[in-house]
Formats: sequence, structure tokens, C-alpha cells
Amino acid sequence: MRIEMTDPSELNKRYEHIIDTPAKELSFNEHGESVAILCQSEWIRILVIQRKEPADLVSIEVELSLPARSTTVPSGMREKGDLEKAERDTKKLANQVIEHLHYMTLLQDEGFTLDLIGQECLWTASRDFKESPRQEFFELLSPPSKCVPWSAESSVISQFRYAS
Repeated sequence: MRIEMTDPSELNKRYEHIIDTPAKELSFNEHGESVAILCQSEWIRILVIQRKEPADLVSIEVELSLPARSTTVPSGMREKGDLEKAERDTKKLANQVIEHLHYMTLLQDEGFTLDLIGQECLWTASRDFKESPRQEFFELLSPPSKCVPWSAESSVISQFRYAS
């Protein structure tokens, strides 16, 4: 069973658990990074990135993309007279996109670097830390969509920004 984890104090506890993992237990990718998923939803994936060098630098990266189940209006819906439902679904999706992009701009206002990567329109917001962020930071980091913790065993993740 997965636990919803948008609660800022739970995000903070999970973050502390990730960064307290001894370096000898971390798996590093070809870029010298150990990447753990702090939490994810169908919209957002929050990563904690630790490096071999400098070992005291930790990055938090937030990735935003449209959910795989994004609503589109199939041509058959127009024929079935289901256009009103399709329009409602499309409007709901548009409002969720706006809400999540606003979340990303709030992160940018707090020192994150905002970027748009690739043809898939993957939005990223990243920030480096030399010290653990304060509890208030995790209130800001808490995404608009509920996210769930991810297994600590998956510490090496191929990221979109490194895809060829």
C-alpha cells in the first residue's frame, strides 16, 4: 500500500532519510550522481541528487510533465454527442496544467532554476543545497498533486536530462 505524501513534514523526514544514507551504500550513475525519488505523482517527480564530488552538495530537482493519461478529445466523442464531457475534461486538464506551472514558478521565486527540456516539454526546477533545508522549505516543495514515497532501493535512475 502506498501512502499519500504531500504533507511537508513527511517530505522532510523522507529527505533526511535519503541524505543520511552512508555514501558507501549509495549507487552512483555514470555522471557520479546518486539519484533518489523523494516522491512522485502522475504530474510531478521530486528527486534528491547526491554527488561523489563535492560530497556535501545535494540537489533537489522537481520534474513536471503531463500525465500519461492526459485527456484528449477522440474524434469518436464528437460523433457520440459526448462533446460536453470532453470539453469539461479538457478544461480540467488545462486548469491542472496552470496550477502545476504556477507551482514551478513559486519554486523559481525561491531560488530554483527553471528549465524546459526536450520535445516532451519536461519542465524542471532545481536547486543546490550545502545544508539541509528548513521545514518551511518543504511546505513550498509540497506539490499541488498528491505524491507518494518511492522505494529507497531505486537509487540510480536514468533521468530525462541525460537521455540521448
